[in-house]
Amino acid sequence: MRTPKASLGRRRQAGDLSDVHETRAVGLRMAVDATAACQMRDPDPVYDHDARSLALLQRVESARARTHLEDLATALRLWVAEAQPKAFLRRLKERALTAGAGVAR
Repeated sequence: MRTPKASLGRRRQAGDLSDVHETRAVGLRMAVDATAACQMRDPDPVYDHDARSLALLQRVESARARTHLEDLATALRLWVAEAQPKAFLRRLKERALTAGAGVAR
């Protein structure tokens, strides 16, 4: 993602979606938000969205979802020594939701 601020701005304009009706859309948006926050070196929003995006996206079969999780895993490498990102990356690996980019070993 090359424009994290623009991405977050579009998210705010789009409004909130209900995860009951829009599981994939909400999960994708949360993964994009978390990736943008990583790229802006602001980990707090990441921790709000990473687990929920994973919970939502593991329920869908989507190449796009996997791509967004890969992007998030790569962006999280900055904080891989911290407990929460490390646990998230481990869950991605355990559930085989990414091809391995950024995933903790």
